[in-house]
Amino acid sequence: MRQIVEPTLIVQHIHIQWTKCARGGRLAELRNRVPQAVALPPIPRQTDNAARYLVHRIEFHDLNDFKCPREQKILTPLRDTEYRVTNCTVDPETSQIHFSWSNGAPARTPNRFFPISSSTLTRLQYNARFAAIDDGSWNYTQEIVTATIALPATELFLNTAVGVQHVDLQHLW
Repeated sequence: MRQIVEPTLIVQHIHIQWTKCARGGRLAELRNRVPQAVALPPIPRQTDNAARYLVHRIEFHDLNDFKCPREQKILTPLRDTEYRVTNCTVDPETSQIHFSWSNGAPARTPNRFFPISSSTLTRLQYNARFAAIDDGSWNYTQEIVTATIALPATELFLNTAVGVQHVDLQHLW
């Protein structure tokens, strides 16, 4: 186990999920108020020696009217693994966010790389619609993936400027 004493790759992933009932009206207004960044919770002073980077994952859902995160956790992926989200990969080896569309609607054809730096935040924000395999009902997601190289600090994602940002928010019917 080691204490984090040098800048490391830190990823904040905000996952927002909703159903058809939250596409419009009051629930859509509440969904649109979900923040693009939140404070980091306390980071354990000791991390596994094999940990290469930290991920702060936060989930919001219409089941609780987007009032507070349904789940919030700190992940310490292993050294040689990438952090994967549907249509997005954070690569600790190259310090890049890779946006490669493979799932969801409407279809898009991006294959873009965004560099992660130590002085600013890199943010990728996109949405998609998915059909459930069992009954065909639609659900929707918005992903906000933000990364930087820094020492963990509570206000890191709230007080650091966004240097690189790519927003791909489509009309989801």
